[in-house]
Amino acid sequence: MTYYQPYFLTPDASALDAMAKLIWAITEKDQVSPLVVLSTSGPAYGLRQALEKNRPVGLLPQLTFLPRVLGLSQWLKETPGLKDRGALKTDLDRWLEVYQALSERPYLRSLLLDASDASKWGLAKNIVDVCDVLADANLGVFEEVSDEA
Repeated sequence: MTYYQPYFLTPDASALDAMAKLIWAITEKDQVSPLVVLSTSGPAYGLRQALEKNRPVGLLPQLTFLPRVLGLSQWLKETPGLKDRGALKTDLDRWLEVYQALSERPYLRSLLLDASDASKWGLAKNIVDVCDVLADANLGVFEEVSDEA
């Protein structure tokens, strides 16, 4: 069954155990071994340990193996067809979206204290650039950027 439902976990010492219990609950409900995609590979080993520790008793034989736990970059490598989905936005389109958000949203406007248009354009460009650097570093797309980050 394909569905999306948000789950919110508190990022504390018990987060991995809570996530493991949630994964096992979904596994038992759907009767399918899930694929877990993490934003980074960092917590993968700890999550695997938590999954093993919290494995429900009496789990069906086909569900006895641990769910696959992948970092986002590994998952993207295994799903190359995703890069062909939809048209990519130009940098100018992305800058414009961020600029509009900075201009239109009252909370952001108040933070910027009615900054000039030129400074909002500069900030929009910097936000997009920073997001690109972080995404490249986290996805492992460009190893040299990852090393610098």
